[in-house]
Amino acid sequence: MNLGSLTFWYLVIFVMVVWMALRVGRSSSTMGVMTFIFWPVAVVPLFTNWGDRDSDIRIPFVLTALASLMLIYNSNKAVDQLALNMDADDIAYIRESDPETAAMIEQRQAALGVTLEFEDEPRSDSGPIIATSVSATRDSGNNASRGLDAAAEEMQFAAAPAQIRQIPLEELRFRRGLVRLGPAFASLQIPEHFRFVSAQQLGTLAEIRGVTVDPHSLGWVVHERVDLRSSDFWYVDVQFHECGHLAPPTGGSSLLQLGADDDQLQWDPTLTAASWSDSGKNAALSDRSVVRLLRHGALLFRAVDLTPGQRELGLRATRMLALRAQADPGWQHSEFIGAASAQQLTRWVQEYAGTSSATANAEAIESSDQRG
Repeated sequence: MNLGSLTFWYLVIFVMVVWMALRVGRSSSTMGVMTFIFWPVAVVPLFTNWGDRDSDIRIPFVLTALASLMLIYNSNKAVDQLALNMDADDIAYIRESDPETAAMIEQRQAALGVTLEFEDEPRSDSGPIIATSVSATRDSGNNASRGLDAAAEEMQFAAAPAQIRQIPLEELRFRRGLVRLGPAFASLQIPEHFRFVSAQQLGTLAEIRGVTVDPHSLGWVVHERVDLRSSDFWYVDVQFHECGHLAPPTGGSSLLQLGADDDQLQWDPTLTAASWSDSGKNAALSDRSVVRLLRHGALLFRAVDLTPGQRELGLRATRMLALRAQADPGWQHSEFIGAASAQQLTRWVQEYAGTSSATANAEAIESSDQRG
């Protein structure tokens, strides 16, 4: 037990209060009982018994007051330490049953200058850190905004690095209902029968699946009936790219009328969303992507390595999640303030698709080498 222990100061206060109550009881048993029950009332006998040899309580009163101050100080430190030790998953878990407490913890972290995704050390029970996802600017990770004018390049946002931990499958913390997507200033309503796994927990799942966690990934959405121990389970990767305000193409049509075989970029102006399909890690597989444009970037839903029989499933899942995403007030795509953006959605998609294809090919080669 040390001076920073709350138990220590509770014990000190208890001993001092008993001492005060006994001395006060020598002159008034009623006041002695009241002092034991609620010690601040001892301020009365403090003055009435001042200097009395048998009932003077100056010393225990001062010591009790000092111990109470130390208890309050160490209690605040304990609350701060609790806030520092909580990551995004912990707060999301608390929010499911007690939103007010979760909000209080977030406010405490903000007051301490803490950003959830920046953790100097992992908790001992969280599994080893196997990678750190870092995106330092609004760039898409492979210079998606290369060649833009200087004004656009100067606009940079704080990154959202995630420490990817290798957590056993039985210890994964799944999130349902409303999930906060902090870096995107948006939220996602997880559909019934689906579960969200945050990026920090994807180490083991990515290893089983034979993929790397995208640097911009916020987490995966998986169906509750999917066997996560299978090497080819399907999932939707939820990503946020701080690529700035993207100018959409002209015209467009509803994504609700989109077919699974429509591979070209389709823009829906009503949803400020676009969908396209590109090749997976081999010719037999394909990826389906739906992106919602926000004021400062792109919220991407991507189903990867879909077999021909899963193409319709991938389209429906990504489209459903995009429809359930909601930007915070002030962060809608239409709420951008400034001159028309020089960044084009079409160009961003082309560069992102090229980058994804190269990554998939590299992973396929690596997987083939490991089997060999």
